Amino acid sequence: MSAKVTLLGHFKKLFDFRGREDRASFWPYAAVAFIITMTAAMIVFIPMMSRAFDDAQQFAAQHPDQATISSGPGHYSISTHGNHPELMPAGSIALFLGVTFGLALLLFAAAVVRRLRDTGRSGA
Repeated sequence: MSAKVTLLGHFKKLFDFRGREDRASFWPYAAVAFIITMTAAMIVFIPMMSRAFDDAQQFAAQHPDQATISSGPGHYSISTHGNHPELMPAGSIALFLGVTFGLALLLFAAAVVRRLRDTGRSGA
């Protein structure tokens, strides 16, 4: 027999891998956890991309021979010629991925293990 877990109960049991839970209590929590994860990812992603766009515009203005700007109704594009890793630092991408996957793992790990046990699997 599986145990019903409330939405708040899921957040209280983030690190509790024991027990079981049914499908009806898991999926509402999964939806809320997904929304929280995507919101946190966007909070990190939007400023990161804004900085990258500003850096690309500044690079294009300083190096017109290495960048092509194309614009028209409904679009704006900057293409760089050659390798310019300074325009997208690896640290920003690592931060985005770390926040997204780390938060998802934190929010989903225990709930998924409890759900697996409820379906007759070990969860280990």
